[in-house]
Amino acid sequence: MKTFVHPLLVVTVLFSNILSAQNVGINSTGAAPDGSAMLDIVATDKGVLVPRVALTATNAIAPVAAPIASLLVYNTATAGVAPNNVTPGYYYWTGTVWTRLFSGGDGWLTVGNGGTVAGTNFIGTTDAVDWVIKTGGIAAANERARFMSTGQLVVNNVGRGLNTNDVFSTYADGTTNGTTANTSTLGLRAVNGYASGTGVGVFGTNSGTAANSFGIFGTAPATTGSANAIRGESAAPNSVAITGIANTSAAGVPTTTLLRGVIGQVNGTLVGTAVAIGVQGGVNATMTVGDARGVNGSSPADDGTGVFGSSTTAAATAGALPVGVWGQAASSIGTGVIGWATSAAVTANPTGLLGIAQSNTGFAVDGANLAASGTGVLGEGNNLVGNFLVNGGGGAFTGATNGSFSYATTAASGTGVIGVGNNNALIGTLAAGSGGAFTGTGTGAYGIATTVASGTGVVGVGNNAGANTLVNGSGVAGSGVNFGVYGFASSNANGAAGAPVRAGGYFTSGVGVGNQSFAYVGCMEGAGVPRKIMGNGTLNTMVKDLDGQYALLSAPEAPENLFQDYGTGQLVNGRAHVAMDPIFAKNILVNEAHPLRAFVQLRGDCKGVYVTNETADGFDVVELQGGTSDVRFTWSVVANRANVVHPDGTVWKFAEERFTRTHGPQETVVVEKLEQQPAKNQRNPATIKPRTEVPATFSSTDKP
Repeated sequence: MKTFVHPLLVVTVLFSNILSAQNVGINSTGAAPDGSAMLDIVATDKGVLVPRVALTATNAIAPVAAPIASLLVYNTATAGVAPNNVTPGYYYWTGTVWTRLFSGGDGWLTVGNGGTVAGTNFIGTTDAVDWVIKTGGIAAANERARFMSTGQLVVNNVGRGLNTNDVFSTYADGTTNGTTANTSTLGLRAVNGYASGTGVGVFGTNSGTAANSFGIFGTAPATTGSANAIRGESAAPNSVAITGIANTSAAGVPTTTLLRGVIGQVNGTLVGTAVAIGVQGGVNATMTVGDARGVNGSSPADDGTGVFGSSTTAAATAGALPVGVWGQAASSIGTGVIGWATSAAVTANPTGLLGIAQSNTGFAVDGANLAASGTGVLGEGNNLVGNFLVNGGGGAFTGATNGSFSYATTAASGTGVIGVGNNNALIGTLAAGSGGAFTGTGTGAYGIATTVASGTGVVGVGNNAGANTLVNGSGVAGSGVNFGVYGFASSNANGAAGAPVRAGGYFTSGVGVGNQSFAYVGCMEGAGVPRKIMGNGTLNTMVKDLDGQYALLSAPEAPENLFQDYGTGQLVNGRAHVAMDPIFAKNILVNEAHPLRAFVQLRGDCKGVYVTNETADGFDVVELQGGTSDVRFTWSVVANRANVVHPDGTVWKFAEERFTRTHGPQETVVVEKLEQQPAKNQRNPATIKPRTEVPATFSSTDKP
């Protein structure tokens, strides 16, 4: 049976104890309290119940009034906003805030924690302060790792600054970050990976789509001595010091993806006679037999690149020569660089040598022959033996279908091919780039296709469109998204009759004087009037006849520049007014010398009609003999095209023309078909040693 003790009795007992003793004991046996305790509560089946309150925030005293430091309560509420929020648990008042007593999973134990919740429990800080890991004490020199408040992780940097763009960085002995060198004694290798068998010591991958992204990147900024950004050493037979392999997934990669096995790059500014090399390969041994290779690039992929060189300097100083790949041969029969593509797959794009230059003055591939009759670059495609001119040339290219193909990747200003003949200086290229820019004294560019049935002399493709050629071939085939062919005549001269004709395009068909059909397109000539099309043939439209075959309609033509319009009307009490369309009226000239010619066809019986009051804005139709009919009619008008006056005072006199004298066909010069030039030193493919492919899988011996 429970016994209720009146509060007054408890107060009386406690008060009497306080008066008679220095401490208080609460128990059921009447035992005296322990001498070391101010309050000694003894029970085997009961506990102490701390006051339960609902706090609102750690920095708010409510609902307790004027708490004293160390006051203990049990909070029952979940309230407040971080970092001042509270959750159920024991709190004590520090004098300024309520502080939670650690319990359960509040703290991380040295023996591990259980029952944690991802997203709720964590190790770290709750404010924007770095989290530091130290060993050996609080001293700054004992820092081993620092998780930056901005998200980066720095190892062995003793609190110094972080290099820009580093997500994870670790520093070896002597590493300088800022102005102070790392003087720790951990070792000289910041990162070292070990693997055996088919393992990988260090692996880096970049899954982004941005240009110039790297899986592993190394820099060596030393100004003296020999510093290696990435170095590989191999002494074992058939071993590879550094191998770069660009692997595709089982499903392949998009066609725009660029995979690189190895890339070497030199950045910064060079002064004096300094030489910076992105990738260098050398053979120091003197060999009379065997196959020693300074650099060997091999790609078994259909669209792979064995060796890729890039020169990214944007502004070169006078006399500088930025080069992506440099090959040099001192032997009379040596070759500086050989590109060898052995893939025979018809769906692939094997490339023996690929060069891309992004510098305004750089050369992706530079072939120079210092001999008086040497050839700079020899290109041989389709397994053919290439010919070159006895007198030499910058390049000689041979192919079964395409002799030469060039492609510029700079979208804003790239020029695919630049050709200069007749010992001229390069006049220039288009600011917006082009497929080719050619300069010559008599002929700027000349293309010939020798396949009689289907050859195309020149194929031009704009807007990154697909190329289209005629099945039966043509001299020029132009393809573009908006315009296939563009012609421009830059002369603004507006001379008298007999002045040279200027046209964006001139087309002719037939051979021999008097047998040619010719047409000027987009032309100006001596009369000072622009012409859309001017020629000696007819203007025709093709339609289908009753048998489904094409038949011709011919457009009517007049000795003057005339505009026509048509319409219908109706007499009301014998009269009608026909108003011209305002756009039509704006573009015709009507005056005494150039009257409006109006024609009326009645659609019913009346006394007849006549036309009067003709202006550019319209005309009146009046029934003869004062008739009052309400007959319908159709009408047509013909008027001279109005002259056009430009802001500079230039006048296009359309209305003044009648049988204006003009030009006939242009004189042409027949360029005879080129005969094949005699060749010398023809290269026999059989004498070129095939390059051994690097296997898709490899093993390496790590040198720690």
